[in-house]
Amino acid sequence: MKELDKGTHRRKSGGQHAPSLWSMWTTAPLAVLFAGGLCVLIFWGLHRLAGDSKPPTSNLDLIKTTLTVAALIAAVLTGVYAYRKQRVAEGDASRADAQHLADLYAKAAEQLGHANAAVRLAGVYAMTQLADDWKSRRQACIDVLCAYVRMPYDPSPESPIYKEGERTVRSTVLRVIREHLKNPSHCDTWCGSDLDFTGAYFDEGSFSECNFIKCEVLFDYCTFTGGATYFYDAKFRDAEIHFFNAKFKDATIHFDDSSFSSVHLYLVDNNADSSRFNFEDCSFEGCVLDLCKSKYLRADINFTAATFDHETSISFKGSTFELGSIEFTRAAQDDCRFDLHESQTKSTSVDLGPFVETQGPNLSI
Repeated sequence: MKELDKGTHRRKSGGQHAPSLWSMWTTAPLAVLFAGGLCVLIFWGLHRLAGDSKPPTSNLDLIKTTLTVAALIAAVLTGVYAYRKQRVAEGDASRADAQHLADLYAKAAEQLGHANAAVRLAGVYAMTQLADDWKSRRQACIDVLCAYVRMPYDPSPESPIYKEGERTVRSTVLRVIREHLKNPSHCDTWCGSDLDFTGAYFDEGSFSECNFIKCEVLFDYCTFTGGATYFYDAKFRDAEIHFFNAKFKDATIHFDDSSFSSVHLYLVDNNADSSRFNFEDCSFEGCVLDLCKSKYLRADINFTAATFDHETSISFKGSTFELGSIEFTRAAQDDCRFDLHESQTKSTSVDLGPFVETQGPNLSI
């Protein structure tokens, strides 16, 4: 779990709490000059309106004018002092609020590490609420939730790391993340935040209808097994999605009906056994699909009815396929770059659809 920086109370951006004020040695002379100038302008203006161009010469007039100017200067200085006092009070209140939020953060993190599943579940909701309320530290709160998913997990009751109720807690974490990525215009949206699931174990999960915008999502070294992970109807824009050195066993990854724009999708150095990757009816604009150096055994890769524009590139360079399938049936492409060099297939069904004329010379079918 990430700890809060103790210096956050005096940050210059985002969560600035101590007001930046000029010193009294600067503020007071400026206030006096301003007040004196204002008196001169008022004095001169009144004489202009009265049609009298001569300044007052009697002692009584001088005394009255001096007292008036002094009273005005005193009023201005009083106002300056009151303003500074108010700003300092606001800074103190902000620091108190920040300390309160920091205390809530520590308490929620402690709950997430509790032995009781109900307490951990409360910690999930507490950290979620904190991420909504504490915008300057939102990413840190999301990092904690992602770190929870990365913790060792085994759904089997016979496993030494098995925890009662852990599946429910993990599902809740993924659900709250999904709910906060659905609407980019919502005031509490988490769209644009990075997600780091490196090394996590997934036997289920849904990111359907999520918006991954200007962010980095990491599934490196993850294990996907025994279930489906859904990205149905998701939108990816100006993002990087990483699946480096991931393992897939009896798993299905659904990207169906999703749209990708200016996205780099890495599926590199992976091992997939008896798994399926669905990209049916997806659209790709200005994307890089890197599916290199992976091993697919009894695995299916399905791009049926997907569309690819001329700025998109797909590469299976160095990957091997055995007893599976590669499908681009009814796909459409507009001069998309397609690389199958150094790839090998064995007992694999291959339908390259619109790419049939651009297959690499080193593809073994």
